[in-house]
Amino acid sequence: MTAAETATWRFDAKSIMRTVWFGRMAEFAVIFVLAVIVHALVLRFIFPGFYDPFWPNHSDHYIAAEFAHTPTALSELIGLPRPVSYLFFYLTGLFGTRRALVCDLGLVMANCALTIMFVRRFAGQARSGPFLTAATVYLFLIFAHPVQYVWSTYDVFSQVSYFLILVGLALAWTRKPWPAQLAVFALAFLAKETYILSLLLFLGAWRLTVVGEERRTPARAAGAALGGFVIALAYSKVIGSEYLGRGASALSPYHIDLSPLSILREWLSFAAESGPALWVCVILFAAAAALTRKRSGLDRGLPVLALAAGGLLAWLPNCLLPNHHMAGYSWNGAYLLFTPLLLLAPLWTRGRRVLFIAMLLLGLLAPIGLRASYDKNQWSVAQQRRQKAQQEHGDEQNAPAPRP
Repeated sequence: MTAAETATWRFDAKSIMRTVWFGRMAEFAVIFVLAVIVHALVLRFIFPGFYDPFWPNHSDHYIAAEFAHTPTALSELIGLPRPVSYLFFYLTGLFGTRRALVCDLGLVMANCALTIMFVRRFAGQARSGPFLTAATVYLFLIFAHPVQYVWSTYDVFSQVSYFLILVGLALAWTRKPWPAQLAVFALAFLAKETYILSLLLFLGAWRLTVVGEERRTPARAAGAALGGFVIALAYSKVIGSEYLGRGASALSPYHIDLSPLSILREWLSFAAESGPALWVCVILFAAAAALTRKRSGLDRGLPVLALAAGGLLAWLPNCLLPNHHMAGYSWNGAYLLFTPLLLLAPLWTRGRRVLFIAMLLLGLLAPIGLRASYDKNQWSVAQQRRQKAQQEHGDEQNAPAPRP
């Protein structure tokens, strides 16, 4: 190869890399904006009936600003349970309570966009109108979940952990060095442990769908995930984290109950709190996705279906804490439960448009069956109005509501 040819090849490689980079950024930006729009429409027309999400509706929403304005916050960071999430609290809390809520919702939108992008690439689906339509309904269902209005900004720790898991999966997918994967997964579980079982189930299903050398990719990622979880667990034991239930009485919120009956009872409670209409959607989406996989030979369909099952496993860590049951934890599985919908775009090009449209309409009509669930969450709207009234007559940082 001549010097001129070498220079030309290098220029072309840089151009390709630049095109890929900007292509991904543009795709992320489009889906992020789409998520913001769908979120606004759901809040305005489904629940709560208006768009004004940047006011606290729970006393925990004040923690970020309170922590950020504590003089010793950074020096106390190492030694706190789930320190990565507290670092996020510190960084967003510097902007004040309401702007921290903007950051929290921005993280939720980013998680939605990255999930859609990862599933599309993993399943080998092209950018297309049908896929974008399916992604829109996917977003609609996430934001129409009965407890989303409160919980998407309340359980920020799970949002941080989920984001880092997506980063770790991206590193695994692109076969980046194993130590980098280990470090990111460790950070994810130092944020919160919610998705460890969901992640392992997905990686196991991924390994079943590949052969030869390709099986090493999910196996290495599983090793990194387990290693990261062990690091987080060891850290929690060293600092004596209350989340491990050490020394907790039977009445403590963090008392761990490993009895199968207690776990099953908690799991069924979370399932019921998600609303029966959403369960109908999840089951039918999964069935349609399985049909699509069978008809189209979609090799990566099984792991995506495992993602939906992983949404059910995301509840299990909280099922160990029956004294700390909160209906809002049922939203932790939402990112994953509706992913089969993202596999349905091929139905449009394979002569099954009626089925594709029917699945989309099913998702859009789901809120009709969730009215009772929305009514149960009106307390959050009332609480938000009280907090808004208080803050409009005082300094939000100097008058935090008492924590329960």
